[in-house]
Amino acid sequence: MAKIVACALVGARLDYANSVLVGVTTKNVVRLQRAQNAVARVVAWGTNRQSTSSSALLKHYHWFSIHQRIQFIPHYSACLSEFCS
Repeated sequence: MAKIVACALVGARLDYANSVLVGVTTKNVVRLQRAQNAVARVVAWGTNRQSTSSSALLKHYHWFSIHQRIQFIPHYSACLSEFCS
């Protein structure tokens, strides 16, 4: 249950206002990526996935990296809003 809540909170917070992150400096993207990697490690704590790399954890939990989120989510939102209207 805690993993589901953590995944939902992280996804919601990282996706919130992603269009604002377009054009952000590489330094800030790296900081956000470190935070996301840390949360992935917290979610994986106590499982057999503790020793895997951060990128493998992100893939396991079906999370986009910060760079992918910045590129993909605004385009997806624009397509979705165009389709729904």
